[in-house]
Amino acid sequence: MYPGLAVATTTAILAALDEAPTIGDVVQRCLAHVDEVVVVDDGSRDGTAERAARAGARTLRNAQNLGKGASLRRAAAEARGDVLVTLDADGQDDPADIPALLVAIDTGADLVVGSRFRGAFQPGAITPVNRIGNLALTAALNLLHGARLSDTQAGFRAIRRALWQRLPLRAAGYEVE
Repeated sequence: MYPGLAVATTTAILAALDEAPTIGDVVQRCLAHVDEVVVVDDGSRDGTAERAARAGARTLRNAQNLGKGASLRRAAAEARGDVLVTLDADGQDDPADIPALLVAIDTGADLVVGSRFRGAFQPGAITPVNRIGNLALTAALNLLHGARLSDTQAGFRAIRRALWQRLPLRAAGYEVE
């Protein structure tokens, strides 16, 4: 999609639960940077699926809420891209940052994790306890694995499909991060 990049095709996948106010904008902004957007409406009752479809997403629906992890696995199974980009449907991740993830993939990374700590949090976006817990978990994982991550729990990621398919993902909810 980008001149000069070797990334063949990209799909943004979003799990969404009652995100009607934001989903259309997120989908449209993603489509400026990826080849397709797949949204799994995870049991919404507010028109999320319809707004996502009107914005240009391929939309799948769970009849009941199955959780973020289950929805992302379902979206990935339906995606056509060689690279999958996951991001939150509520607009907390800026789709304009997708190219930065794709450049890292293009230069050889199999997985790129975005960071909420490199930008600004909206008021109430993360509790102080969650922030401290995330920073502690990130520090521990960096120490154990020699990584240099700043936000291990970020949902904004790019991953090669081949790697995704090898991961034994079983988490149903947010623990998928």
